[in-house]
Amino acid sequence: MISYSKQPGLYVTATPIGNIGDMTPRASWVLQTAERIACEDKRVTGKLMDHLAIKRQGELVTYNDHSDYQTRDQLVKAVEQGAMVALVSDAGMPLISDPGYKLVKACKDKGLPVYSVPGASSVSAALSVSGLPSDHYHFYGFLPTKSGPKSELINRAIAVGGTAIVFESAQRILNTVKMMADIEPSMSIAVAREVTKKFEEVIAGTAVDVSKKLQAHESLKGEIVLLFHSTSSKGGEAISDHQIKKALKEAQDLGVSSKDVAKILSALLDHSKNEIYAMTLD
Repeated sequence: MISYSKQPGLYVTATPIGNIGDMTPRASWVLQTAERIACEDKRVTGKLMDHLAIKRQGELVTYNDHSDYQTRDQLVKAVEQGAMVALVSDAGMPLISDPGYKLVKACKDKGLPVYSVPGASSVSAALSVSGLPSDHYHFYGFLPTKSGPKSELINRAIAVGGTAIVFESAQRILNTVKMMADIEPSMSIAVAREVTKKFEEVIAGTAVDVSKKLQAHESLKGEIVLLFHSTSSKGGEAISDHQIKKALKEAQDLGVSSKDVAKILSALLDHSKNEIYAMTLD
């Protein structure tokens, strides 16, 4: 049987993003043992603990976007006095697009211990099933609601390169993908919906293809993570597989090894090294 040692500090604790079976034994122990549990919504966290039959000892404290510095100071003071304080979000790993970082920073600034109790995260979960390159990615949080700032962020992400990961609402996802299709029709997109839940699905393809699939979709409800990967270099003109294979052949004719070619082209074209190496085997 696994045992845990109770130590004072702030415990950044992950909760399930859908499937309640993804709650880790250590996270359950933390919620059961902590003197205080800082959560976004007491009702959500209380319901989770009831489902898991966790008999908590500590007090539930609301800590969210609307909390003032006094609430944060009280939690920090509790840690200073030797308490075990858990920080949770409504779902997933805290600090991913929520105000938890201010509490963590306040504890770190005072030299207080902060522990990670990792678990489910919609960002890593969606990336793992997207089919997009995972060796170089950036998370940009929630997309802006207005078209101008949204377009600007998408173009900036394309210029940065790698796989971009954002949160988008079900109500806006179709218009957002249409915008992306206008920006770069061949851009690779994955719309991960309701990850780990009953109606989980991933709709993937080019921006144009995904736009058509979404228009024909019967229901676009639920939590959505949008991932996209440009096939262009620094946001420029799209580079086709044919062009990559041509460059591969020319480099190999000069005596450059397949691995070195893949490494060089991956850096220059912002493509997955594994993808390019696979082309050399073709």
